[in-house]
Amino acid sequence: MKLGFLILLITGVFLISLVSGCASAPQSPAVPASTSAVPAISAQDAFNLIQTNKDNPKFVIMDVRTAAEFNSGHLANSTNLDYYSPDFKSNLDKLSRNEEYLVYCQTGVRGAAAARLMTDLGFTKVHNLTGGIVDWINAGYPTVK
Repeated sequence: MKLGFLILLITGVFLISLVSGCASAPQSPAVPASTSAVPAISAQDAFNLIQTNKDNPKFVIMDVRTAAEFNSGHLANSTNLDYYSPDFKSNLDKLSRNEEYLVYCQTGVRGAAAARLMTDLGFTKVHNLTGGIVDWINAGYPTVK
């Protein structure tokens, strides 16, 4: 009886690890997975960061959603750079490493991947809006079209 339980337990653990390993977010073909820490910032902290830097020319708000998502509503003064674009990484390479970036997407997944890639590419001041524009809107902050 104990041997049967042990086999069942080991099989269960194996199946759980197999399923959870397949549940990770999809990666853009242009962007490899990374193990770097992802700098994260809440909607409230992002709002405060934007207010603090509203006159700072070296502060960039970057929306990494598709053009259609961007056109449906975005943070004021943000720049659109589509994470799914085949040129995403090469477009990042053209950006200044000396500026501060607030990166966001719809729910935080693409933003986190983009922020991770930026960090890997040598950007030193990158923040990802956790929860993306969804959390931003749910917190009551404005968007523009």
